[in-house]
Formats: sequence, structure tokens, C-alpha cells
Amino acid sequence: MAATATMSDVFDTAIAVMDEINDSGQTQTADTDEYKRRTPGIMNILIAECYPFSDLKDPDAADSSWRAPEEWDDNLWRIDNTLALGIMPYGLAANLLIDENPAAASYFQQRYEDLLNKKKSRAKADIGSIEDVYSGANGGIEYGWFSKW
Repeated sequence: MAATATMSDVFDTAIAVMDEINDSGQTQTADTDEYKRRTPGIMNILIAECYPFSDLKDPDAADSSWRAPEEWDDNLWRIDNTLALGIMPYGLAANLLIDENPAAASYFQQRYEDLLNKKKSRAKADIGSIEDVYSGANGGIEYGWFSKW
């Protein structure tokens, strides 16, 4: 399994979409220190929102909870890179800019929600848990297997 992204990776990507990279191409500077201090708390919320749709989530595990990263450079436990680097940075950017630039925050929040909804729709459904109550078999509706009467 390839290494998963870190909280630092998500932060760097969020800073890039916020257009806060300095002239030398660095994202973690004195200008972004306030953002960096606020990031761990926001990341825990984003991980909780995104974890159920991660491709790395173990569906057979008895404990389906997630773990918060303890260090800045810890891998995001069971969060796939599509979520970590393609979706979560928009959510982080929205939360970091909420007071400073509400219009940009609104755009980033909408982008986050759209991408997360696409990821949710691709999540595998547990077909075995869906009961067909319309077919005539197994006590369903009589003649339910016909599409028209």
C-alpha cells in the first residue's frame, strides 16, 4: 500500500488553492503560521466527515472509527489520497478563510461538498442489505415481478 498523505500535505495543498504560497514557493511561512495553528482542529473535523468514504477504510473491522493525526507529519490513518489531496484541501481552505474572505470560503466550501458528494456516490453499496420487497418471491407484492399491469 502506498503511503497516505499527511496533515502537512493537506495544508500545503490548501495553501496552494488559497493562493498563499510565497514567492519562493513555500507554503509554511510566517505569513501562514495562523493558518497552521488552526489546521489540526479543522483537520480532525474533515477526517471525521471524509473517513466513511475512504477507499482505505476497513469495512470488516469491528471498530470503524478513525484516528486523529498526532504529529504534523503523521500519515492520515486510512484516508485515501483522493480524499486527502483532492477533496479535503478545499474544506480546509474554506474553514481557514471563513472570516477573512467569505466569498472565497463559500467557493471552497461548495467545491468541497461537490467533490465529497461525488466520492460518496461512488462508494460501494452493500447490496446484500437491500431487501427486494416488490418481487413476488419471499412474500413481496403479488405479481410484483411485472413492470406493468
